[in-house]
Amino acid sequence: MNSKEQKFIKSWEIAINLGRFKYALIYSVFFSLFTYLISSLITYYVFADKTTYQTNRIITYLITFLIGGFVLFYFYTWKTNNKKYNSLLNK
Repeated sequence: MNSKEQKFIKSWEIAINLGRFKYALIYSVFFSLFTYLISSLITYYVFADKTTYQTNRIITYLITFLIGGFVLFYFYTWKTNNKKYNSLLNK
């Protein structure tokens, strides 16, 4: 087993100890903030939309990205990383 795989095992064991809900919540918050920032910058600079920073728009984007990120990390990422973790342990 190489060092990258060992690093993954250690990091995933920390995530397992956090629990699925906390893991998804933490990563979805970072996902939503990052996605909002990137989409706002694109909207502001590429499309010259100056209404990007209205409060209701910010809240709507953040909630949408938070829910989308939570679903992504709760179902897909958790399942994928668990499969990888179990296959590495069974090597």
